[in-house]
Amino acid sequence: MYVLLLLLLLMLLLCCCCYYYYYYYYYYYYYYYYYYYYYYYYYYYYYRYCCY
Repeated sequence: MYVLLLLLLLMLLLCCCCYYYYYYYYYYYYYYYYYYYYYYYYYYYYYRYCCY
């Protein structure tokens, strides 16, 4: 759980640099951490707008 949060924070700092990696982890953790879906959904659009 804490590792997941750290990963999100790290990607938040990297932003567009690791967009595709984030996209991969998004789906990966979605299946294992269903209760965090809304957090992923938020970060997904954050990165999406950030990259564009």
